Amino acid sequence: MGTPVEITYSFSTKKDYVALNKNWTVFVHFLDPKRVRRFQDDHEPPKPTAEWRAGGNYNYTRTVFVPRNIPAGEYRVVTGIYFPGKGGRLVLEANEFDHRSYDMGTLLIEIPPQEPVLQYTQGWYDPESDPNDVGTQWRWTKKDAVLKVRNPNSDALLYLKADGVPERFPEPQKLTVSIGDYVVDVLSISTNQPMIKKYSVPKDKLGDARMLEVKLSLDKSFVPASDNTSKDTRELGVRVFQLYLGKAAD
Repeated sequence: MGTPVEITYSFSTKKDYVALNKNWTVFVHFLDPKRVRRFQDDHEPPKPTAEWRAGGNYNYTRTVFVPRNIPAGEYRVVTGIYFPGKGGRLVLEANEFDHRSYDMGTLLIEIPPQEPVLQYTQGWYDPESDPNDVGTQWRWTKKDAVLKVRNPNSDALLYLKADGVPERFPEPQKLTVSIGDYVVDVLSISTNQPMIKKYSVPKDKLGDARMLEVKLSLDKSFVPASDNTSKDTRELGVRVFQLYLGKAAD
């Protein structure tokens, strides 16, 4: 629970495959032991389905974050391809689960052996979610935000999933990501679609402290109410869906 999982998707088309004239969406659902959908990874493939051709192979990897507040157990992974709006699904050659969804196997989700310590110590607002998708949560930051986490005391991986509101600025925001005094990256926030960044962090950059400060620092922020299109008077930086630091070996 609460950890990232990297998933590789592989699709292939036969020699008699007839190309699609529209872009379809891949749906991926993770069903708990009672077959209740607890989280998902619906997405458009990097190469749009309208560009798939006969005899092709389309492979890519995505990162999915397991929610922290779901039951432990063996989860069924089902997938398929559908057309948004009309809801039609393609027939695939795979082990059918139900209604043109296909069984891709299971994922065992366990309670962490050691409860992760996360302290939103500075520059964070309360969690928010979409009423139509309560499984996805985010927190807005202020111009600067600090998250305290337990030191993994080993080579580590840092994941960041975030987006912004680039139309608010004449030039993209610059976001500096750091752990203590170590600058991990400086990147531009140029899209309002969530982006996932993954960084390898050597053990010697983490130091010996029991707790580490992961910092997000922006060169500028905004107040939604400043142009009278909103009543939100908060100072906002970026919207963070996930910020995770853990052992690279895990």
